[in-house]
Amino acid sequence: MGIRSGKGDDGFTDVLSGGRIGKDSLRIKALGDLDELLSYLGLVKCKAVSLKEKSLIEEMRKDVSAVGAFVADPSRADGFGRDKCLKINGILTSLEKESAAFKDFSFGEEDETAGFLNITRAVARRAERSIVELFREKTVRERDILEYINCMSDVLFLMASRRAGK
Repeated sequence: MGIRSGKGDDGFTDVLSGGRIGKDSLRIKALGDLDELLSYLGLVKCKAVSLKEKSLIEEMRKDVSAVGAFVADPSRADGFGRDKCLKINGILTSLEKESAAFKDFSFGEEDETAGFLNITRAVARRAERSIVELFREKTVRERDILEYINCMSDVLFLMASRRAGK
């Protein structure tokens, strides 16, 4: 199987659930945002210092990939999974406790990795906004996806803040 569908670039694309939709649709926009998020998570994983960070980022990549599959085919019966939300919420709670000195949302002196973490967080927030649009139009009904992406962006923020000495 090649990368090209052979159908030409007519402004439409095939989707997992069957059929073709416009490349400017909200669903394709959200998938593009999630794809960009996956790319930045891959970059941040390369920059991570500890094995714990690398493992966490790889787990987030797998979860974001699962979100993408669900957005690509919202009729999937398996859903996203409450367990993923509970786990990312636990990680967020743990990081919040470790970041007791956190005082505000300003950005301190950053190293390169903190900068990439902040870019990744911003892309996660954009992906979240795209998914909210799909949720409002009832294309995506899985509330856990919204909670997961929201918590994940907070985790990325706290990871960056820790590196910046906040």
